[in-house]
Amino acid sequence: MDIIIEGIKEAFNLIFSFDPEVFEVVFLSLRVSLTSLLIASLISIPLAVLISKYEFIGKHFLMRIIYTLMGLPPVLCGLVVYILFMRRGPLGYLSLNYTVTVMIIAQTLLITPIILGLTINIANERKQQIFMLTKTLGANRFETMRLFIYELRIGVFTAVVTGFSRAISEVGPAFKQEVVKTKEKKVPSIDEKTCAGCSVCVENCPMDCLKIEDAKFHGDIQTIAYMADPNHCIGCGICAKVCPIRAIVMKGVN
Repeated sequence: MDIIIEGIKEAFNLIFSFDPEVFEVVFLSLRVSLTSLLIASLISIPLAVLISKYEFIGKHFLMRIIYTLMGLPPVLCGLVVYILFMRRGPLGYLSLNYTVTVMIIAQTLLITPIILGLTINIANERKQQIFMLTKTLGANRFETMRLFIYELRIGVFTAVVTGFSRAISEVGPAFKQEVVKTKEKKVPSIDEKTCAGCSVCVENCPMDCLKIEDAKFHGDIQTIAYMADPNHCIGCGICAKVCPIRAIVMKGVN
């Protein structure tokens, strides 16, 4: 019980002391959630109206897929995005892994089915009444769609709020893709005399920070690993763990 009370006290201290790192996390969380919500809404709402209005082959099967994706586990979504953008993945050449951009992509994929499915349900409940009314009034296609979307505004707002609640609640998993800045960061230090140039560290670096080069030592040419992009390093320590001869150690830098 004492641990819980101390944790609550520490949480309030961090908030009311205006700790810059806490507010950095909060603002980043809002940035990721709101951006993914905007993108998902722009995709889902027009698509939901079109799916609801028109009948086509495979519509019921498509609806089952959408309803299934509404319960997509965040871990599975994050894993799929990671595989796509990992260094050896199909989109690895973009070097987006461990960035805010890929966090937004992951959350957009997570909440798009939610907004889409809820909006379709709301549209299906009202479309018959609205279309009969517009037909009676002699409205054209554009006026019909405008009235249709206007009449669905309360339901659409509810769907968007539901999507935002899902996005903001998944900030923990999302931050697995982002390393929050601290006063000290650990970066790999390579012992050039010990390095055998096996390239195991280069192959396993998720950020592609390490490279292999030929260096001259005492008149001999030796292949060694070196840090090509230290600013891009996230300090994960994978290179040090996989090095077979322990030529890499993690050292803190300011």
